[in-house]
Amino acid sequence: MNFFRRNIDKEKNNTILDRLNNSIVNAINERRFLKETNDINSDLINTLNILLNKYYDNASVLKVNNINKNIIQVDSIDTMLRTAYNQSEIIQCMVSNSEELASTSDTLSDTIQKISEHSNNSKDKAQELVSSIHNNSKFIINSFSNVNIIYEDIQSLVNKVSEIKNIVDIIQKIADQTSLLSLNASIEAARAGEAGKGFNIVAHEIKKLAEYTKSSLTTIHNNIHDLAEKTQLTLKCTNDVICDLKLAKDKVENIPNDIDIIVNNIKEIDCELEQITATSQEQTATTNILAEELTKISKSEMELEKMCKDVGSKIYDISNYIDNIRKDLINNSNLTLKEMIEIYETDHLLWIWKVYNMILGLDTVDKNIAKNYKECRLGKWYYTEKNIDITKNEYYKSIEPIHIELHTEAQKAVECYNSGDISKCYVHLNNMKEKSSIIIDILENLKNSID
Repeated sequence: MNFFRRNIDKEKNNTILDRLNNSIVNAINERRFLKETNDINSDLINTLNILLNKYYDNASVLKVNNINKNIIQVDSIDTMLRTAYNQSEIIQCMVSNSEELASTSDTLSDTIQKISEHSNNSKDKAQELVSSIHNNSKFIINSFSNVNIIYEDIQSLVNKVSEIKNIVDIIQKIADQTSLLSLNASIEAARAGEAGKGFNIVAHEIKKLAEYTKSSLTTIHNNIHDLAEKTQLTLKCTNDVICDLKLAKDKVENIPNDIDIIVNNIKEIDCELEQITATSQEQTATTNILAEELTKISKSEMELEKMCKDVGSKIYDISNYIDNIRKDLINNSNLTLKEMIEIYETDHLLWIWKVYNMILGLDTVDKNIAKNYKECRLGKWYYTEKNIDITKNEYYKSIEPIHIELHTEAQKAVECYNSGDISKCYVHLNNMKEKSSIIIDILENLKNSID
C-alpha cells in the first residue's frame, strides 16, 4: 500500500515538475514572472521569480551590449561622408567648368558674330575694290593706247631727226665747197692784181660766210646728235613703259577675276559662319541650361552631404545613449565573468568607434586617457584578477601586450588628428582594428576555456 502511494506521489511530482518546467519556458519566452498555484509551493515560486528577474536583468544587459556592439561596428558613415564630399567636389568642379564653358561659349559666339561682320565688310570692300580696279584697268588701257601713240610720235621724231641730220650733212658739204670756192677766188684775185681787188673782197666775204656756216653747222650737228641720242633714250624708255603697261594691263585684267573668286570664298565663309553662329548660340543656350541644372544638383549634393553628417551625428548620439544605458545596467547587475568578457569586447570596439567619430569631427578624445590601458574596464579587471585558474590561463596572459599596443595606436591616432595629419590618423585607426580583432579572438577563446 505504501509502495503504491509512493508511486502515485512520484507520478504526481513528475507531473508538477513538467508543468513547472513548461511554465518557466513560457514565462521566459513571454518575458514574465511565474504565477502562484495551489499545487506549487509559493516559496518555490518566489525563488524562481527572483532567478528569472536576475536572468532578465543579465539578458537585458547583454542584449543592450549587443545592440551597442552592432551600432559601433557601423563604419560605413565615414565612407558615406567621404563619398558625398567627393561627389560634392566633383559636382562643384563640373559647375565651375560648365560656367566657364558657358562664358567661353558666349565669348565665342560674340567673336564669331564679329568675324561675320568683318567678313561682310571685307566682302563689301572687295566688291568696291573690283569696281575701282575696273576703272583703273580702263585708265591703264587708255594710257597704254596713249603711250603707244607717243611712242609712234617719238619714232617719227627720230626719223625726222635722222632726215635733218642728212640735210645738215648736205649743207656741210656745201659749206666745204663754198670754202674751197672762196679759196680759189682769192687765188684768182691775187693773180689779177689790182683788177681783182674787188673780187678778192667778195672772195673774203664768201670765205667768212663759209666759215660761219661751217661753225653753225657744227653746232647744229652737235645739237642734232644730242637730240638724236635723247630721242633714242626717250624712245627706249617709252618702249619700257609700254612693256610695263602691257604687263600691268594683263595683270589688272586678271585681278577682277581673282577678286571675284575671293568674294565668292568670303560669301561661302559667311554661310559657314552663319551656321557656326547658330550652332554656337544653341550650344551656349544648352551650356547655360546645363550650368543651371548642375548648380541645382550641387545644392542638392550639399544638402545630401549635410544630411549624411546629420545621420552620422545621430547614429553617434544613439550609440552614446545606448552606451550610457549599458553602463547603468552593468553597474546594477551581477554578471558572470563570461558575460563581462562580452562587455570588455564591446568596450574595445567602442575605442575604435570613438577614434572613428573623432576623425569625423563628432567627438573629442583625450590622448592621455587613450593611452592609459590600466584604467579601461578590461585593464582594471586584468590587473585586479585574483583567480589563479584565470591568471594562469594562456589566453589571459596573451591579453596584456596586444592590449597595450591597442591603446598606443589610439594615442597615436589622437596625436595625428590633433596635428592635422588625417591620412596618418586613418593608418592608426586601421591598426587599432587589427589589434582589437586579435583581442576579441583572445577574449572569445578565454571565455570558451572557462568552466
